[in-house]
Amino acid sequence: MTDAALRELRAGDDDRLNIWLRQPDVGRWWGSAAAGRAKIGLARDTGGAICRMIESAGESVGYAQAMDAGALGGTRPKTVPPGAWECDVFIGSAAHRGQGLGQRALDLLVGEIFR
Repeated sequence: MTDAALRELRAGDDDRLNIWLRQPDVGRWWGSAAAGRAKIGLARDTGGAICRMIESAGESVGYAQAMDAGALGGTRPKTVPPGAWECDVFIGSAAHRGQGLGQRALDLLVGEIFR
């Protein structure tokens, strides 16, 4: 079983994120690369949002973010209660997919939200 860790974004992460966002597998979940960049940009610009790189064995392999659903404004479905969070995770490294890293990263992200 491969371990997952989360770390804060660094300035040099943008190039890797852009490469991953152009991959068809990531695009099926996040939409176009432009939509993915906009979603990440919104999270970066939203106070209290969490933006993290997913690492495995010290290598960046994916991205995770969480935002208070209230920050989504009018796009938040009325059935989502106040205080709910929207979490998104993707494994950008094809070699690291199918190993449970996404679920472990999500668990770490949820732990960070409610810490």
